[in-house]
Amino acid sequence: MFFMPESPVYLVAKGEDDRALTSLRWLRGQGYDSEGELKALKEDQRKQAEHGTVTLGELFTEKRYLMPLLVVIGLMFFQQFSGVNSVIFYTSRIFKQAGSDIDPGNQKFKNANWYRMSIAFPFSWQA
Repeated sequence: MFFMPESPVYLVAKGEDDRALTSLRWLRGQGYDSEGELKALKEDQRKQAEHGTVTLGELFTEKRYLMPLLVVIGLMFFQQFSGVNSVIFYTSRIFKQAGSDIDPGNQKFKNANWYRMSIAFPFSWQA
């Protein structure tokens, strides 16, 4: 968006600390300790540079990365195949058939449908 400043994190990563401070002041307002946050961002950037990056091979071969990866993949698998998306998709119909007098146009139902769409849409191309 043309009216928004660059991300302070991006600017710190590029070594443009003055622009990062200006961006922080614009985003947070003048009454905020932007210089303190800039120091924290620079420290985070330094720590990230020290730690380095993880290659795809390391992700699948080193135990410290493999176990968390398997947990996350397992959680995603069980979420998809537990049927929670079906329940969310048919929430309005389930409540109607149960005799509930809750309005299906209720904001909670709309939010559930947005959630359902956000889950289902990325997988719709596979059908």
